[in-house]
Amino acid sequence: MATASFASVACCKEEENFTRMQMTIKKVCHKVLREYLVKKVYNIAPSVSIDHFLATNRTCLTRGRYGRLYEKRYFPLDANNQPIPTNLQDWDIQMLSFTLNNCCNLSQAETDDIDFIKDKRNYLCHLGKPEVADHLYTAFRSALVGTFKRMFSFLGNSKFEEEIKEDLETVDNRLPEHLVDFYKASHRENVETLEKFDIVQQELNNIRSEQSEHKQITETNTETLKKILDVLEEIYSVTPDNAKDKLELPEISVGKIIAKNCRNKQEEEKVTDAVVQSFSRNGLNDRIGNPLQRCIEKLKIMYGLVTSLGRGCIEFSIKFNTLQSSLCYIKDVVAGTLDSMLLPLQDALRQEVHNDSLELKVIMTDAQFAEYITTACIALNMPMYDSVAINTESHSRHSIHPSEISVVPSQRRSNEVTILSPYTGTPGALGKSSSTKLIVATVDIGTSYSGYAFSFEHEFQSNPLKIFTS
Repeated sequence: MATASFASVACCKEEENFTRMQMTIKKVCHKVLREYLVKKVYNIAPSVSIDHFLATNRTCLTRGRYGRLYEKRYFPLDANNQPIPTNLQDWDIQMLSFTLNNCCNLSQAETDDIDFIKDKRNYLCHLGKPEVADHLYTAFRSALVGTFKRMFSFLGNSKFEEEIKEDLETVDNRLPEHLVDFYKASHRENVETLEKFDIVQQELNNIRSEQSEHKQITETNTETLKKILDVLEEIYSVTPDNAKDKLELPEISVGKIIAKNCRNKQEEEKVTDAVVQSFSRNGLNDRIGNPLQRCIEKLKIMYGLVTSLGRGCIEFSIKFNTLQSSLCYIKDVVAGTLDSMLLPLQDALRQEVHNDSLELKVIMTDAQFAEYITTACIALNMPMYDSVAINTESHSRHSIHPSEISVVPSQRRSNEVTILSPYTGTPGALGKSSSTKLIVATVDIGTSYSGYAFSFEHEFQSNPLKIFTS
C-alpha cells in the first residue's frame, strides 16, 4: 500500500484524537482482553491450557459464517496440517470478545465492559474521516477508566495494572507527526475500498430482487456479474499480503451438475443417484467412480476440494484453495468452460442409462451466487477489524514507527454515528450540532449489520451519552 508518498502535513487535534483512540483500542485494550481471557480460562479450569479450552468450545466458536472463517485462527495448523498452539496476540478484538462473551460465563456487567471495547473498535471502523472530536475522545477515556478499574479488580495483578497505566500515559504523550499521517493515509485508502464494497452490495441486491431458487447466474445480466467479480478482484489485489493469508473461504455450496435431455424423471433420478452414491463410496473402481474421481481431482487442483455432493440435481460444495481461485471458478462457470471436464463422466452415464443424448452441465444458481458473494465479502471484510497489527512488546517501552504497523481496509463507515457509551443498552453518543435540533438521528445500512440511533436535544444537555439505538 503506497502510503510513503504522502507529504507530512500539520495534523489537527481531532486527527490526533483518532490516532490516540486507535492506539488505545488496538494496543492497550487488546492487551487487557488477552489477560482477561487467560484469567477467565484459569478460573474455569485451572489445569487446562487455552488450546484445550478452545477445543472444548469448538462448536460454539466455529458456528456461522464468521465462525467458519475464523476457524483457522482459533485452531491454527502447520504446513503439514498438524495443530499448533494458538497465539492470542494474533487474535483480533472481535475474536477475543466473542470467546469471552460466549464461552466464559460472564456476568452482565462483564459483558457490558467487553462490549464497550468492541463497540469502540466498531466506532473507529465506521468513521467517514479519521477524526474524533475532543468531547467524544474525553468521554471515551473517562468511560475507559471505569471499565479498566472493574477489569483490574477481577485480574488482581498490580504489576499488570501499572503496565497498562504506563501504556496509557504513552498514548497521551505527543504523537510523532508521521504516525498521525500514516493513520490518515491508510484511512483514505480504506474509504476507497469501502466504496467498492458498496458497489458490490448494490449490484448483488439487484440480483437478489429477481432471483429464484433455480435461476442460473448465466441468465443474469453478464455486465452485472462482471462488475461484481471485477470489484472483488480489485479489493483482493489491494489487500496486503499479510491479510491475504487470512482470506480463507469455508466449505460453501457453489454449483449444480444438471443432466439435460433425460427421457423422463426416473432417468434423471437414476443419473443423480449413480453420481451421488459413487461419491459417497469414495469413487470405487467402477464405470461411474473413476471418471467422477478424475473430475474431482481436476477441480481440486484448479479451485478447491469438493467436500460434499448431494441431490437436488447434483449439488456440490467446494472448500476453495484461495479466494482468488474461487473468483476464477465463478468466471469459468459463467463462461461454460467446466462442462468439458465432465465429458468422461457424461460418457459413462450415457452407457449407464443407455441414452446417447444425455448431457451434463455445471451451473450456479442466483441463490448460490448471492451466498458466495456474501461469504467472500465477509472474508475480505474480516481483516478490516485488524486495522493495526499488535506488537509483541508494550509500546510504552519502545518508540512506534509506521513500519511496525500493518494496515488493511476498514469496515463500513458512517459520518454520523459515534458510539461512546460503555453499556450495550446505549451504544452511541451523538455530537451536538451548531444548529438547533429537537432530535438527532442516523441510520447505518451495513454489509454486516444495520441499525439506527437517535438522541433528544433536551436530554443531550443533561446527559450526552443518553441515546436510543437498535
